[in-house]
Order: sequence, then C-alpha cells, then structure tokens
Amino acid sequence: MDYCSVDITAPPGTHSDCSNTGTASFQPPPCGIAIPTPEGNKYPLNTNVFNSCQAILWVEAHQAEIINSSSRHGVPSALVAGIIASEIDLDTDLKDLGVDAAFRLKNDDVSKAMIMATWFSGKPLGPGTASLHYATWKTISQYYQVCDYDLGGIVPPWDSHLKPTLAWVYAVLTPPGAIEGAAATSRFLADYRTGTGGQPNKTTHFGGLAPNDMALIYGAYRAGVGGLTCFASDPNGCGYLNVAVFQNPDQPLGPEATQSLPYFVYFSEYFRASSH
Repeated sequence: MDYCSVDITAPPGTHSDCSNTGTASFQPPPCGIAIPTPEGNKYPLNTNVFNSCQAILWVEAHQAEIINSSSRHGVPSALVAGIIASEIDLDTDLKDLGVDAAFRLKNDDVSKAMIMATWFSGKPLGPGTASLHYATWKTISQYYQVCDYDLGGIVPPWDSHLKPTLAWVYAVLTPPGAIEGAAATSRFLADYRTGTGGQPNKTTHFGGLAPNDMALIYGAYRAGVGGLTCFASDPNGCGYLNVAVFQNPDQPLGPEATQSLPYFVYFSEYFRASSH
C-alpha cells in the first residue's frame, strides 16, 4: 500500500495522492476500496473532499487509539473504525472543514459565536472527524450514567447545557475525542441493535456483530433512530422509524448502510488479522 497525507484538517488541494506523485487527487487510488456511488437519492452521502484511501490511512494512523477505546467501550474495533472512515470519506464537505478549522483556532469568542449561529439556525453542529452531534452526546451520556458505563474522560459528559460547550467542542475536535465519541455512540447503538422488545442488550459486543450489523449501526449513527436519537421534529426524517425497526434481525440495509458496508467488511478483516 502506498501512503499519502492523512492530515484531514488540511484543505483540499494540499494532499498528495496515494501513488506519491505529489499532486492533489481525490479519486479512489489503488489502495482504497470501492464505495457505491450516488444514484439519485439511493445513496445520499456524496462528498468528494477525501477518498477511501485517506479514510483508511487515518484509521491506520490511529489504530492503537481505536483499539484501546473500542476495548474500553465493549465494541469491535472494526465498528468504530468503519464509522469514522465512513464519516471521513462520505460525510465531510468543505463547510465541515471550514467550521472545524475555525474552532481549532481556539478563539473562545469566535467559537461561542459559531455555536450560537448553528444553534439558532436549527442545524446540528457535528464537529471533528467523527461528526458527533451534541444532542446525540446528551443521550449517550444519560444512557451511560443509567447503565453505570464509563465514558472514558476525554469528551466531557453532557451536563445540562442546551448548547455545546467550548470544552466539548474542543475535545471532539481531537483524534482521541473523535474516537471516544464514536466508540461510546457505537456501544449505545450496538446495545439497542442487539436488544429485543425495544430494550437494549446491555453487554459487550466483541463477537456477534457481522459487517451488515455494523453498517446498520452506521445508518443509525448517521440518520438516527425514531424516538431514540431522532424525533418527529427532525426535518430530514429518521434513518429508522423506531427502535423496533432498528432491532429487526432481518432489517434490510438502507442507503447510508449500503454505502458504508464496504468499510465494515474491510475493517472486520483488517482487525481480525491483528486480533482486535
């Protein structure tokens, strides 16, 4: 595998491609994997800032952190890796890069103004590589507290603030924060995916999650579950109508899950080879 730049905070045009030609390229190079291309509304995720090679290389660069965080949260490394890779490749656009770059300046006045602007616009703020949303983190924090799970300590738990706090934003902008946020969300969604009767299965998930299950969990990560992480007021609708649909063992893959599935197949093999 040829290596290319994996600094995903850099703007487009500053990356060299994975054949090391030194020129900017955002077409999937040989070291990448095939991702279904958008066909109308069939596959809704369509950003061309990063490609599958860069997504995979980011995961490889942070492999140890992903393994450690996944282990702490009781989920397969492939699940966390696949979610983050899918977010990098399929759901990062120029606006996301610009917002993250502005937050990384850590000018508190500017950051507060940006938080207020997104809050009043009604559009959820999803900073960092994992595109974690604060409303989702509120649900995760409350669930972890009820279950007596350990959030890990990198990303501050929700503490009654309606809007994202500066400490929370700055934490999820870091690779460890993005990884921990994705791992905790993965545990929450895996508990519900493997549960029955609308109730979660409060156990670890190191075995038993096939790539299809992981892709369905990514669909919930990206588009929400009705009544759980997505509500009737959401103008974009929910990825899954309700928890019962999400828990259906025969649930077919939706558009986001279909697009992301190659990552979960790839990383299941990748981490199996390294015994994680």
